[in-house]
Amino acid sequence: AAKRKAWLDQARGHVTEWNKIVAALPATEKPMWPSRLCHELTEILPKDAVVISDTGYSAQWSGNMIGIRQPQQTYHRAAGSLGWSFPASLGAKCGAPDKPVVVFTGDGGFYYHAMELETARRWGINVVVVLNNNGGLAQGQRTINAAYGNRAGRKQELYAFGKFSFESF
Repeated sequence: AAKRKAWLDQARGHVTEWNKIVAALPATEKPMWPSRLCHELTEILPKDAVVISDTGYSAQWSGNMIGIRQPQQTYHRAAGSLGWSFPASLGAKCGAPDKPVVVFTGDGGFYYHAMELETARRWGINVVVVLNNNGGLAQGQRTINAAYGNRAGRKQELYAFGKFSFESF
């Protein structure tokens, strides 16, 4: 550490600046922004929690805005397989049954393996699901719009979901 003091000071400065940026993100507006989900989760995350994140925007938001503040906390994210996070959280809970496991995902990713709710119930696998319900596969929207432009058609059917409440689960 003594040999790298300048580098460590610079890295700490970057972290401090980043934390200021994240702290300034919307945290109280409705509809709720992902920054608020991440802020609230950071504040209540148990000291030994395991956080599992989906890929795409979920990974970008959680990886940049959830503060892993304790050495016993762990963070794992999918590296390209949308929908991985929920079944992975069940596996993490089975592997570490005494630790709280939190999964951070979007509605699109969750839909891939929502049927695993039955597995979790049947086997008594309890995880906390933080679900960003934005009504679609938001990360795909930009690419689809770029490909299809203003052409007539129903391109929104490729990425938009109908209104759905996950509260019943």
